[in-house]
Amino acid sequence: MIAVPLPSQAAQAMLPAIIVERLPRLVRAIRCLGAHGVEDDTVIMADELAGITAMVAEKFTNDKTAEGIQRAFFLTVGCVSLGLDHELGREHSLEDDQAAMEYLIEHGAEHAFQCGFRLIKELSALPEDSLVGEYDQDPVYLQRRLKELFVDLCHADPSQNWAGYEKFERQFNERKGVQAIVRAAGWLRRHHWGGPSSSAWSSRCARTNPISTPAGPR
Repeated sequence: MIAVPLPSQAAQAMLPAIIVERLPRLVRAIRCLGAHGVEDDTVIMADELAGITAMVAEKFTNDKTAEGIQRAFFLTVGCVSLGLDHELGREHSLEDDQAAMEYLIEHGAEHAFQCGFRLIKELSALPEDSLVGEYDQDPVYLQRRLKELFVDLCHADPSQNWAGYEKFERQFNERKGVQAIVRAAGWLRRHHWGGPSSSAWSSRCARTNPISTPAGPR
């Protein structure tokens, strides 16, 4: 018998990590729906997703081309999954995927999509940086920013891993921090726009650093 040496700790550290499958939540819920056995639920789900995809293609991609419809479908998968992750948590067990399936059957895919899209709207309303410009509240700019975030966070290939909700949470926390800075700066401008008054400043200086004046001629 030939003894096969075990790899050293250094060699083990160089081995590729095991990749955990983390498909979009909607895809995992549909897998459970296939074993659910109620054909009507499957038909209703397919009809809902087709309607949402058509709406997304019309408003955000291009409903005239196959590529535009495919992109719209990927955005639909991501946005519904975003809503499911927000409503149900981000666990990845079979029981949690079944809970997502039951949620879709009870509330519908349209409801989950609206939950996900509401998160995108809330994120787009937060400042991206502390440099507030004159066009930050322009409706055209706000709509473009909403579309960019929607595409960035919700594009989900059903056959590939997706971490859109984690990405959303990270950006949301970052922007909430920026919002706190912007609000603090606004408060300072409103309450101290002219700086301290000269008399108060002189009085404070006299208390903290008194200066003796030379005596005049007797």
